[in-house]
Amino acid sequence: MIELLNGRGQLGIAMQQRIAEYSFNTDVSILHAWEFVDKSEATQMAQFDKFRSCLAKAHGIPLFVSTLSRGSTPYVRWKVAAESETLATGGSIIRLPCIIGKGICANLKAGIVEPFGSIELVSLKHAVEEVLCTASKIGSPKVYSVSGEMVSAKIVDCLIAFGKNG
Repeated sequence: MIELLNGRGQLGIAMQQRIAEYSFNTDVSILHAWEFVDKSEATQMAQFDKFRSCLAKAHGIPLFVSTLSRGSTPYVRWKVAAESETLATGGSIIRLPCIIGKGICANLKAGIVEPFGSIELVSLKHAVEEVLCTASKIGSPKVYSVSGEMVSAKIVDCLIAFGKNG
């Protein structure tokens, strides 16, 4: 059996629709909600506390859906702390690049962020397949990383503008 403990955003909804297509050898609890817009210390600490509460409710092997984020921001530090907690309880981690859709793509479209550097992107469909496939074969604690496509943030911004205006 698989349970989605938190997160009912685009990834959670898409996983819920596809879970029946996979068979699971053991009980798995997927944790994947995290505030990614407000990256302040207070918000990220609160997210970590919520995560620990959800982790304590896991009935199966925990699988934490994390990100490939780098840097020394409160967002990254608290996600790494959550990863450590997951491994300490015998769980596993799957790190995903940015998912096309909400998040960075929506923020670029709304003009909330400016394009800078490169973005590693993955489609929602691919992210769902990777998480559910990993959950179906989960065993000893492990960190899985999913690769996406590296794209210039300015190109992504142009494509979003074209879709909006074109």
